[in-house]
This record gives sequence, C-alpha cells and structure tokens, in this order.
Amino acid sequence: MKKMILGLTLALTLAGLAGCHLSVYRLDKRLEKWNSMKDRSSVAVEKKVRFARESITFFLTNTDFQRSKEIVISEAERLTYHRRMCSMQVFLMDYYASRALACQELSPPDWQEGREEWNLADTVAFGKLPGLQSVYVLVHLQFGYSKYIRDIAENGDLYERMERDYPGLMAALRKMSEFQFRYAEYLMDQGRREEAIEAYLKVFVRDPENFVKAERIVKNITGRGIRENYNRQFWAGRSAEGFDRTRSEIYSMVDNVAARIEHESGADSVQAKLPGELTLLAENFQVVPEQLEDVYYYTLHERQGTLTQYVLLMRTHILKGYPPLKPTLIF
Repeated sequence: MKKMILGLTLALTLAGLAGCHLSVYRLDKRLEKWNSMKDRSSVAVEKKVRFARESITFFLTNTDFQRSKEIVISEAERLTYHRRMCSMQVFLMDYYASRALACQELSPPDWQEGREEWNLADTVAFGKLPGLQSVYVLVHLQFGYSKYIRDIAENGDLYERMERDYPGLMAALRKMSEFQFRYAEYLMDQGRREEAIEAYLKVFVRDPENFVKAERIVKNITGRGIRENYNRQFWAGRSAEGFDRTRSEIYSMVDNVAARIEHESGADSVQAKLPGELTLLAENFQVVPEQLEDVYYYTLHERQGTLTQYVLLMRTHILKGYPPLKPTLIF
C-alpha cells in the first residue's frame, strides 16, 4: 500500500514538473502524424480534414503556445510551430476550394453553396479556422486571397518565395481563382456585369488557364487591365482613408466652433452664424466655409443615423450650383 502511495506521489510530482510541456509533446506527436498521413492516398480526405481542424484548434486555443508571457516555449519556437502548422492550413484551403469547384459541376450548378465553400477557403487564408471563435490566428498566412493575388501580381519574386515556403499554396490559390473565373462567366450570362467585373478581378495572374481571358474581358469593359485596376483600387482606398481622417479632424474643429456659438448665442443661432465663423479654418484646409459646414453636418447626421434625410435636404443646394465636397479638395 505504501509503495502504491509513493508511486502515485512520484507520478504526480513528475506530472507537475512536466505538465507545462505536455501540450508541446502532444502537438509534436500530431505534427509527426500529419507528416506521415497528409500525402497518403489510402487515408480518407475527410479524416485528414478532421485531423487538421482538431490540430489547428488545439494549437490556437492552447495558451502554452499563444501567450508569450507563459514561459513554456520561446517566441522563436512559437513562430516555428506557426510555420509548421501552415501545411494543415494550406491543405484546408485546397479542400474548401475543391469543394467550391465541385459545386459548379452539379446539374444545375449550385453557385450559392460554391460561394460559401470559397469563403471558407478564404477564411483559412486569413489564418482562421471556420467555426472556431479564437482571438489567435495562424500568423504566417493571414492576409486572405485578394491581398495575396494582388501582392504576387506586383512582385514576381514573392511567387517563388511563397511557392517555396508554403508548398501547395499556389495550387490552392489557382483553384480559388478558377472558381472566380467561372462565377464571373455565370454573372455575365445573367447580365450582372458590375458583379462579373469584380469576380474577374479576382482571377490570379498565375492562373494561366483563365487569367489571359479574364484580362481581355476586363480591359474591353473598363479600358484597363487587371493590374491597372488593382493600382486604381489601391490608390482609391488610400484616398478614402485620408479623406476619412481629414473629415474626422474637420468635424472635431467645427464642432468646437458650433459649441462656442451655442454657448454664446443659443442653439438657434448655430446654423446662421456657423459659416461666418469658419473663414480662417476653411483657408487652412483650402476649401470654402460652406464645404466645411457640409462636412460637419454630413458627419453629424451620419453618426446620428439620419444621413439619408440630410442628403435629401442638401440636394437642392447641389442642384443650384452649391459646390459638393470632394476628397481631392481636402488634400
């Protein structure tokens, strides 16, 4: 009896000493098993999917790996584990992309289901696991399909680097690209041209089967190739971000002026006196006072949820030649 107690105590002590490393041991075993099963055709695909999902879930929800303050593994080791998990991540991307394409082979094609499967592949490309609520993501591949195909289109060296570092990723991206091309064709047949263009723009430059055709169609419709449209979207996004920052700054400054007028003359005086108080501020932003006032009220109504009413109210001013505010006037 005493020996049993001593043995149990010793086992518990050793478990306590090694407990913090148990999760590391379990993950290492899972990675070893994955390496032995991922390329074996004798292992059912659904079994691989289940194993990959379970392993990624274990990794992303285990604080031994995800919280650097817990001294279990070093930061370098943590990043190494993230990289090793990429094989499962790419496999799941390819799996969902294949399912999306399979939906197009049905009679009739199930485009709704296909889009849902494609979105699952894209979710994995963001470093997330569909259906898993976690504050942590896989860090080496975490920017999504659209950013990857744009970055690769602009930087040829990136293709070779990612092809080398993440085997199978380009094949998965090409499957996702093929779905977008076929979906674009379907949208064109339906007369939904604008949506079709958006889908054509998601065709991967390294998808030789479909990119040349998509490029020709986009250029015929828009007058610009896919890469040119990428650049246009990028700068439009940058312009919008800058405009929003400036608009927020204008709103805060004008709101202070409006508050001062209200304090000095009452709330009923704000709308009448505000333009006259904005001359100096308008000069700083190189716009007319009425435009600053428009930005202020536009933002105010937007935050109050009454923007539609404000736009309808301002329509008559625009029709009379009142100069509408444009982002280019702000920079």
